[in-house]
Formats: sequence, C-alpha cells, structure tokens
Amino acid sequence: MKALHAHPHHVFKEGVIGIAILTLLLGLGTWYRGRVLPRVDTPRVETIERAPIAAPLHIYWLKTVGINIALAPMPLEISPTETAEDALTTAMTMLLEGPIHSTDDRAMAAIPLGTELLDLQVHSGGIYVDLSSEFAGGGGSTSMVYRVAQVLYTATSLDPDADFYLSVEGQQISENVPLGGEGLLLDRPLRRDSFARDYLAPTPF
Repeated sequence: MKALHAHPHHVFKEGVIGIAILTLLLGLGTWYRGRVLPRVDTPRVETIERAPIAAPLHIYWLKTVGINIALAPMPLEISPTETAEDALTTAMTMLLEGPIHSTDDRAMAAIPLGTELLDLQVHSGGIYVDLSSEFAGGGGSTSMVYRVAQVLYTATSLDPDADFYLSVEGQQISENVPLGGEGLLLDRPLRRDSFARDYLAPTPF
C-alpha cells in the first residue's frame, strides 16, 4: 500500500490561504472595535414570585350585637393568580360601595357614600391606603371610629398584624393630623390590637 503524502505545493497553498483568512478576520475585528456603536439599554426585568395567598380575605361590615356595634367579616374568594395588592384593592373597592355586596341584610357601613379609593399599596413595611375627601366628612366620633375600623380590618385581613397607614387626599392621618371635623386622633401606623383596645367596644368579632 502506498503511503499518502501531502504535496509541498499544496501545503504551501493551504498555508497561504489560511494566513489570508486569519488576516481578514483580524482586520474585521480591529475595524469593529474601532467603531462607535449606539448604546442600547436592555430593560431590566424583575421576576416577582406570586406565592399563593394563604390567609382568607374578608370585607368587614358592621352589625348590632345587643346595644353594641360589632365588626362582621364577610369572606371574599381570591383568584390563585391575584397578588395581595390586587385582592385588597378589590375588597376595598367593594367595601366603599357599601353593603350592597353583603350576603347579610343586617349589614351596615359607617363609610360615607361617594368615598373613593385613590391608592392602595402593600409593602414589607405596611399597607398604605389613600381615600377621597368624602371619607372624612359627616358623622360624629362614633361614626369616625367605625369607618376607620372597617377600612383598617379589611386592609389587614390578609395580615392581621400588619402596620396600616391611612391617608385622605394624600394627607397621612396621624397624631398631628386628625381625621374629620371631630378631630379623631389616630396612631401612625395603626394596628388592629391597639385600635381595638383604644376605640372599640369589647364585643367579640
């Protein structure tokens, strides 16, 4: 069997071709690096995990128990795809529309009709709700207390221990900014336990 040998002329020719291709590629690389290309900013996409909402969502109406007024929770179904913010926005909107959504004919509300939800945000530091000016109008101190209770308990139904911040027309209610004509002074932030202790009758709910 004859051994195969590369002809020197072929080797030389292939070497020249290889050098020519390498030189061309290096030249293209130098030309590319020397160009000033327009910068294209890639949008930053943050992936947020939508964990299932474990706690039940409730809207809080009012009802009479003897001579007292009590908060009456009404469960609201949550879609598996909803975030806590979405679910609470739905619940708060229904609350402000009044007990037409309640399954109990005895359900009442202290929130003035026409009150609108301007903003609702859920953060790790608390839940923030901003309502329209109608919320602060009309009614005496008892009405003020129970309308705040309805909003507070509905907003914190997914997290009863959460801090709650209430604003009216962008102005956060606090010890220095009272609510309404009755001048109801509220802690900032509000919490269920302290609010119930300071303002609500000792009726179980």
